[in-house]
Amino acid sequence: MIDSAYEKKVLNKADKIVTVGSSLKALFSSKLCGAENKITVITNGFDDDDFAGLDSSSPEIFTISYTGTLSDTYPVTVFLDALDFIREEGYNYRLKFIGTVTPKQKDLILSRSGAAPVEFISYVDHPTAIKYMLETSVLLLIIPVHKSNRSIITGKIFEYIASGKPIVCVGPPDGDAAEILKETGHGRMFSYSDSKGIQEYMTTLILGNSYDSRTGSKVYSASELTKQITSLF
Repeated sequence: MIDSAYEKKVLNKADKIVTVGSSLKALFSSKLCGAENKITVITNGFDDDDFAGLDSSSPEIFTISYTGTLSDTYPVTVFLDALDFIREEGYNYRLKFIGTVTPKQKDLILSRSGAAPVEFISYVDHPTAIKYMLETSVLLLIIPVHKSNRSIITGKIFEYIASGKPIVCVGPPDGDAAEILKETGHGRMFSYSDSKGIQEYMTTLILGNSYDSRTGSKVYSASELTKQITSLF
C-alpha cells in the first residue's frame, strides 16, 4: 500500500490511476488529497477465448462445485452448516471440489457431508476447469479470512460469472466481490456466519427458481476491459 513519501509523490504525479476495486480506490483517495477524480476502477476479467465454442449444461442431480485451492484459511464450515439444513429438508445434491484441497478441509467436508456424494478432483488444466464450471448447478466461492479481504477479488469470480451459473460466495458482505455480485445479479455474498442465508438461497436454486442476473458477463471480458483501458489514453 502507500506507505512512503516516495510512493505518494509518484502517485501524485500520475495523470491517471487505475485500480481493480472500489475499496482500493477509497484507500488511495484517502492517502492522496484530491486523487479521487483521477482514479478509475477497471477490474480483472476473463478471457473470451476460454469459453469460445463451449456449451453450458445442467446435471440431473443438483451439483455444487468449487474450483481452485481450498486451504485451511478458507472458512468452509458456514457452507457445510447450510447443507445440514438442506439435507434435513430432504433435498438431494452432490459436491465437487476441483483443485487442491488440504487434508484437514477434506476430512471436514467428508465428516459433514452425510450421504451426499462428494467428489474430489485433483489439479486439472485451465480448459478442464472451465468445462467443470459449465457442467454444474451452482458455483461456490470462498474468500479467506484476512484483514484485507474486503479488497480481495479473485480472478475466479469473473470466470464464474462468464459460466452463467449462479454463485454462492462466502466472504465480507461489504467487500468488492460482494459489490460485483450485487451489481451483476450473478450470485450472492454471505457472511462467515450466515448459514441461514446460504440455506435459503440454495433452496431457491434447488427448487428451480432462476437467479436475478442483471448484466451479461461480457462486461468483464478481456475485450471489453481493454476498451476501458484504451479510453483512458
